[in-house]
Amino acid sequence: QTNQYYQILKQADGYVPLVFGLSVKNQLKAILLVTLMKEQGIKGFFSSRGVVFGGPVLSNDITEEELGFFLNQVVLQMRGKAIYLETRNFFDYSDHRQAFINAGWVYKPYLNFQLSLKNVSKESILKKFKYNRRREIKQSISEGVTYGLCANEKEVDEVYYILHDLYKTKVKLPLPSLSYFLNLYHKNIAKVFIVKHNGKTIGGSICPVL
Repeated sequence: QTNQYYQILKQADGYVPLVFGLSVKNQLKAILLVTLMKEQGIKGFFSSRGVVFGGPVLSNDITEEELGFFLNQVVLQMRGKAIYLETRNFFDYSDHRQAFINAGWVYKPYLNFQLSLKNVSKESILKKFKYNRRREIKQSISEGVTYGLCANEKEVDEVYYILHDLYKTKVKLPLPSLSYFLNLYHKNIAKVFIVKHNGKTIGGSICPVL
């Protein structure tokens, strides 16, 4: 939900950013960036979906009536453009739950997870893992497995192609193009982690950062 991310979406293949805003008496009360995603060719007609990454940005004094009106207008504008709308909230919107429900959205609180990392050590994080998982991690490190942030674009490529293969063979869901992730990496909107063994990339993770 930032201008920087909007600019990245404008350059990404298969992505269309659509921005909606609510102004009340010349005061901006809400803004919502819908990421419209679809496949290439005829599949695009049946796979077009709209995702609001992070959730809408709302002013502190927005009323439920104003929010309800805004959400209804967004839904009306997106009809015919997407087969569904989904907001993946990064913050707690429970105070506005009823406005979403009234506008036809289904509220699923189990999709909201936040883990505080304030004053958390690596040791305390490892203690939260089950014994077998901790043993596997220690064994992997003792056998020479290394991990860290990607140092260059080539390493980002290697992580991406492992992810691409996983999505193609197991997840069975579309994955954005490599250029999309490279843009996130270069603009420091995402941290890309890499796992190596004997100089070969064997895994990794792409983590968006706000």
